[in-house]
Amino acid sequence: MAGTVVITDRSRRARSLGLIILGVFLVPFAIAVPIPFALVGAAFLIGGIRRLWLSHVLGVPTLVVPLAEPLCLGGVLVARFHRSGGTPRARRTPRLSALLVCQERVTYRQGTDDHTVTQEIYRRELAVTTDQVPDTVSGQVVIEVPVDAPPSLTLTHNRVIWSVQVRVQVPGVPDDTGRFALPVLPVVAARVVGDGGAGGRAPGAPQ
Repeated sequence: MAGTVVITDRSRRARSLGLIILGVFLVPFAIAVPIPFALVGAAFLIGGIRRLWLSHVLGVPTLVVPLAEPLCLGGVLVARFHRSGGTPRARRTPRLSALLVCQERVTYRQGTDDHTVTQEIYRRELAVTTDQVPDTVSGQVVIEVPVDAPPSLTLTHNRVIWSVQVRVQVPGVPDDTGRFALPVLPVVAARVVGDGGAGGRAPGAPQ
């Protein structure tokens, strides 16, 4: 689609393949130490196969963002959510909800060891309109960024990460959440939204 960027969340499939590989890797060790390695390997294999099955049943979530409207502090962006594939059952009467989340990750080094701490500093519900189209999981998400929040940041030992999390609920199948990282530019939008999202900060977040 011209003028847009499509962000795909394939994390469920990647994690499932990782768990399956770990489970297969532990199988040879089960000969030497049968009980511990057999149980751990079986748990990894079962977990990986279940995630792979869910990926087939639920489909792949995507978020389509307009390139002409980069996210800025105090700005608004309208994105399109869609979940492709999946079984017909997982596409019946979907209900969508979304969150805008900001996390800060700080890495502390002591000697040769690194310790990373992640803190959620902002969370807010977003307005979502679900498309009333049969056999389709899609909708529109209005993303509003507070003007007084930190922009995205990537340093050696410090990161500020913004993401949109879209949750899909369909009767009779597991809930599904797609997570999409979106950069927020360190500039104030020409048109600042409402009250800047006051009140959306996570408990314990800096003022």
